[in-house]
Amino acid sequence: MKAFRGFRDNPPLNYSAHDAGLTNLGAVADYEGVVFEDGTVAVRWLTRFRSTVFWPDYDTFYAVHGHPEYGTRIDWFNLVPDLEGRLVEVPICSMRGCVQPAVVWKSSSAANASAFCAEHDRQVRAELRADGFDV
Repeated sequence: MKAFRGFRDNPPLNYSAHDAGLTNLGAVADYEGVVFEDGTVAVRWLTRFRSTVFWPDYDTFYAVHGHPEYGTRIDWFNLVPDLEGRLVEVPICSMRGCVQPAVVWKSSSAANASAFCAEHDRQVRAELRADGFDV
């Protein structure tokens, strides 16, 4: 099952006021969700005002709550059963639409960790090197 966590690293000041409870300020996820096989999305808000909401698909959810202007970061992972049947997280590629297993890495050019499959890892590193970054 594909799952994700959403972080808002740069929310509006009124969201980040201590008593507002509208964001966890990027250190802790604001929400987590799963994408079911039929594309339906369930999202659990982890802020002060907790709720669970269902969306017909991820694009519809993201159109409402993506907020790139807030520095929204989505970390994707697969939930896979281990040998004892417990679900464990396996990161998947951060490239939109890619569902390959990924390796998490952090470069000096990125404020947040990213995860890329082998193919996209090579591509991203080549682009960063071309831009003068040491990766």
